[in-house]
Amino acid sequence: MPKSLLDSKVTVKKRKPRGSLSKDAIVDAAKELLHEQGIDALSIRKIANVLDAGPMSIYNHFATKQDIVFALVEDFVARAHQKEHSAMNWQEWLHVTFVDIFTAFTNEPEYLMLMISSNNIGVASKNVFDDALACLMEAGFSSEKATIAFHKLLSFTLGAAMMRANLSQATVESESAAHNVMKGSQFDTSLRDIIVGLT
Repeated sequence: MPKSLLDSKVTVKKRKPRGSLSKDAIVDAAKELLHEQGIDALSIRKIANVLDAGPMSIYNHFATKQDIVFALVEDFVARAHQKEHSAMNWQEWLHVTFVDIFTAFTNEPEYLMLMISSNNIGVASKNVFDDALACLMEAGFSSEKATIAFHKLLSFTLGAAMMRANLSQATVESESAAHNVMKGSQFDTSLRDIIVGLT
């Protein structure tokens, strides 16, 4: 005799109760998705699935997916630029700061495309820019020359990080000296040369 519907046990996955999510939990879930599946995996629905929540509960904290991207970028930049370098001279400060940025992208390359595709630099990125400009202006650069210098350093650092990320994913039978340079083996020396050349 078949079991009735009342006798059978059905497992229903319960969603988190309304109001139990936080912005931090959502950003952490988005980080997990970004790290494991890349930028294309970032969607409200997938983030909600990671949290066992409904998509509407995400919208209680973030109006759009782009707002979550901004939060991810902010978190990444804040982690990449958390050291105090105030006791250093301006050249060493710039060197350590941009090595920190390059290292952060090396450790978490998934953030590179996320930052490049973001149309909002955010407070944390603006703080890095302001700190670098202040450092350069204290060293005697005009506001305009300090901005140009920052652009050179940032462009070089992002370009080097992008080459490294692309080459790290490629399968290469023998790594030549040129290949190692493009992966960043000379980043430190090249960065120092650029900083010296700013004067």
